[in-house]
Amino acid sequence: MPAFAIRMAIKFKQAPSMNLKFPVASRRELGMLLLAGVCFFSVLFSYYTIRPIREQFASALGGSEALPWLYLLVFCTISALQPFYGKVVSQYSRRIFVPIVYTFFLLCLLGLQSFFALDLSLQLKGTAFYVWVSIFNLFVVAVFWSCMADVFRHEQALRLYSVIALFGSFGAVAGPMIAKVVVQSQGEPGLYRVASVALLVALICLIALFSSARAEQTESADKPLGGSLYAGAVATWSNPLLLRLAILLLCVDGVSTILYTLLSDYGKTITETAARTAFFASIDSRTNALTLFLQIVITPFFLRIWGAGKAMSAPAMANCLMLLIFAISGEAGAIALTVIISRGFAYGLVNPARESLFTLIDREAKYKAKNFIDTVVWRFGDLIMVSFVALAIKLGASTPVLAVCAAGFALTGSVLSWPILKLAPSKAEPATSQ
Repeated sequence: MPAFAIRMAIKFKQAPSMNLKFPVASRRELGMLLLAGVCFFSVLFSYYTIRPIREQFASALGGSEALPWLYLLVFCTISALQPFYGKVVSQYSRRIFVPIVYTFFLLCLLGLQSFFALDLSLQLKGTAFYVWVSIFNLFVVAVFWSCMADVFRHEQALRLYSVIALFGSFGAVAGPMIAKVVVQSQGEPGLYRVASVALLVALICLIALFSSARAEQTESADKPLGGSLYAGAVATWSNPLLLRLAILLLCVDGVSTILYTLLSDYGKTITETAARTAFFASIDSRTNALTLFLQIVITPFFLRIWGAGKAMSAPAMANCLMLLIFAISGEAGAIALTVIISRGFAYGLVNPARESLFTLIDREAKYKAKNFIDTVVWRFGDLIMVSFVALAIKLGASTPVLAVCAAGFALTGSVLSWPILKLAPSKAEPATSQ
């Protein structure tokens, strides 16, 4: 048996957390966990209810040919919104600015039915909807995890984040399933109403979670953060941990954008709108089913035994090997399976590990730098990568060539993830050593 396998077997045997006990230390913590879990369920349920509409619009607008312009619009819009977000976060406490952000998107959801009733072209409607949904997803999810990093400690994150992510996965599974039923009976307007109710539930849970957490935190936790409107960008480039997290996000983005572009082009071969929406909904359903499996069977153990860095590195290496196999096979129809596996690992294991690292930074960075990374840096990576893919396709790059490029990004992410805890302000060990 290889030495690595022997070391892992010893860790597995010695880890006191490797049992079926629920990883909660107190009744108060259980209550906070349930509020966080229901909130994340509602957030992802809301997003995945309307996500298939966005995907079918992307294909209808031209697939890989349209994505560079769509990503450019998303990046410019997010960059323009960042100073306003920074101002709200600086001047108001979390109990005020979080409802402001969620209420804004809730009102937008309620107004979508009126927007689509206007006599506008497919180009305008599809572009506006694609940009809005992309921004909606980034902001509501980024703000949610910022709140989690502010409410829970790193030790708690290693125990609880996999459970919170599991709730989110149930929401992500339920969203496309409900979307299929609602769109057949009520059409797309029904999806907007369902998504609005789910987002309202998420907001109520966050407010309740802040009230519950106040008993364990200092008074400063509910005070305005203050600081510069651009503190998030400054902290990202000056803090080694945040900078590494930004680079890793770009690596993940390289993999996901290449696969997303190939999948969007494959979706163009499905000519009927309803069938195309159903195809993307089935991709989401299968992805989230795999995510559930990983979060139940693997993620809780990996986070407690390995810690965040190694738990991020292992799936990146698996991604690399899978993409190389896909490149060798060259089967265009296998793109759906590749996307499902890649996204499943990203959502099921990498995201909870990554989010736990934000508990190690100061409060201002949790809201500002994290949001900057998860919105501006992410969409900048989208823009650069989708432009690269579009140019490569025009120059004659085949699907296997693009898959090899994605494998290179995955390998880079694996190498950079492994030692990331060394960059933390105060190095956090896996929970088994605490």
